[in-house]
Order: sequence, then C-alpha cells, then structure tokens
Amino acid sequence: MPLSGAIQRRGFGGRAGTESTLPMTSADTTQAAAATSSVRRRRKGSGGKTNRVLLVQIILVATVVLVLFTVYAFQKTPSGAGDGGDSEVVAQHAQRHVQTSDGGTLPLAKFSSLSYALANTNLVALYYAASWCPMSTPVTKELESTFSQKAGALLVPGDEASGEDVHRPLAIVYVSSDTSDDEMQQYSRKGWINVPFDSPDRNGLKRHFRVCAKRELQELGFDRKMEIPSIIIIDSVTQGVLTTSGVSDLKEYGDKAIDHWMGLQQLIRALEDKYENEESERERQRKPESRIV
Repeated sequence: MPLSGAIQRRGFGGRAGTESTLPMTSADTTQAAAATSSVRRRRKGSGGKTNRVLLVQIILVATVVLVLFTVYAFQKTPSGAGDGGDSEVVAQHAQRHVQTSDGGTLPLAKFSSLSYALANTNLVALYYAASWCPMSTPVTKELESTFSQKAGALLVPGDEASGEDVHRPLAIVYVSSDTSDDEMQQYSRKGWINVPFDSPDRNGLKRHFRVCAKRELQELGFDRKMEIPSIIIIDSVTQGVLTTSGVSDLKEYGDKAIDHWMGLQQLIRALEDKYENEESERERQRKPESRIV
C-alpha cells in the first residue's frame, strides 16, 4: 500500500485538497497533560497568594480595632477599678454605699446571724444545702477540699475572740434545710458559719432569696427561684448579689473560684461607679449655672 494512503486512513476524515491531521501519540498526550497541569498550578498558586494577602489584611484590621477598643475602654474605666489591692478605692466605695442616700438600711441588715460575716469579709457565700440531700454531698466535698487548701481565705467562727484583725476574703454561711440541729451540726464543716437552727434568719434567708428544698415549699409558702444545693455570693459591703451560680463556679474554677468572685466584685463596683459618675454629671448639667451680678 502506498504511504500516502496509509497516512490518509490514519487521519481524521481528511478531504481532497486538505492536509490530513495525524492522531496524537502517547508522547503528545503526555506533553499536553503536563502543560495543562502547569497552568493549573500557576492559577492555584496565584489564588492561594491572593487568599493569604486577604487574610493578612483582615488580621491587621482586626488588630487595629482591638487596640482602639482597648484604649477607649481604659479611658472610660474609673481610676483604680479592677485593682484588688487598692484599699483606698475600696474604702471610698464602701463609705459611699454604706451611707445610702435615703438613709435606709442595707438589704441584709435585718439578718443578725450574718452581721459577723458581713463585717469581716469581702465576700459571703450563702450555702443552701442539707445532709439528707444527695445532690448536696458532692458540692459539700468540693467546698471542703477547695478551701481547706487556701489557708487564711475563710473567716472562722470565733476569730473575733483572738483580738487580732480577723478580716478575711470569704465566709461560708451554711443555711441549713436539715431536719434537726444535730443533723446540721454533724453535716457542717470546719470553717463554716452556721445560721442557728432555731433562728428565724434560717427561713428568713430562704424567703429573701427564694431558695429552699422542695419539701419545705408548703411550710415556707413562696415560689422558689432556686433549689438546693445553691451557693449565692454576696458583696459584703454593698450586700448585693454578685452571682447565684456559685455551685457552677466551684465546679468550673475549683480553687480559683474565689479569684473569679473577687473579679466579679471589682467589675460590678467599677460599673456602679461609672453609672454614679454619669448620673452626677447629668445632674450637674441640668442645674442652671449661678451668675455673678
């Protein structure tokens, strides 16, 4: 067979007067695939570079925004806020809140069994629990193990008899739902301050914060907000509630829980100071300026 005929039959339907196209060999296919892959790599590399540049720009913008926000917040925060060691700031805050504007008493002043704890601590933890309550047992063990390792953290009953400065960061006050004084005494732990079993304060504190066991609801006659076990953290100076999530905090923070509560105290005090300063400024602006005649 002539060579031209063989070439014609290997073509792709070549017509008279036109050149026949030879089919692609394996070498041609390999070269084409390599060229295509190279183009794709260049495109992918270019896209990846673009994405990296965009990510860097986003990070830079976020950093600038964070720095500006931090500077603004620092300028707005009252001097001394958040500094737990600044006794002068704390003392000024205490004086302002003890002398209420309407001459009224503080929220917990009616509970005489809390007087010692409130007067000698930064924080008071009201612990509502009972010896017969199985859910109280792990919380009691956590309290005991946590604060037994922090020497000097707890206000101990009877410290005032020593004649020394008895001020401590925290007091744990046990508000019992036990069925007898013996049960309460056996269940209470070293370093806790018990609200006396026969004191009206024991049920009074349950009504005040609406915390009790289910079996006590009919006797106490109120709609409870929390069941036992519960831990309510009180600011000893303002006698305001810092948190009702003391049990969760204890599980989450362990021996750092007291630091967490002190942080909450400083934050809330700073916010109160800021609010009071703004109110004073608005009041000053509302008053007409005196004119010298």
